[in-house]
Amino acid sequence: MHFPTGRFFDLRTDPLEMQGEKSVHIRWGVKRYSGIPLDELTPEQQKAYDRLGQVLKTQQIVPADSLKIIAPHSQLKTKDSMQLNYQLRPTNTTRSGVIWHSSDPSIASIENLVRLKPIKKAK
Repeated sequence: MHFPTGRFFDLRTDPLEMQGEKSVHIRWGVKRYSGIPLDELTPEQQKAYDRLGQVLKTQQIVPADSLKIIAPHSQLKTKDSMQLNYQLRPTNTTRSGVIWHSSDPSIASIENLVRLKPIKKAK
């Protein structure tokens, strides 16, 4: 049990989150407490809890479920290179950075993080 839901801590009085009747030991000697029961929050704590919920909702991570590679050419000569672009779905994906790499650097490499450079003809 790692208390994934219902944990709330009043950090003004409990900066180390050491509140609650139950605790569990997790990795590296860390002890996790159950937190203040939500039905026992003061009006001020309830207001803070509700505000925290709003902040977490607006900062929610939206993962990409697909990536479309947009390349101006389907074939390249070894003397050429091209910039790789992409489109993620959904469009509101929050972590939208892509790091390109070649699965076989003897065939193609990535220059300046975004340019595909053929090294030799692939089979």
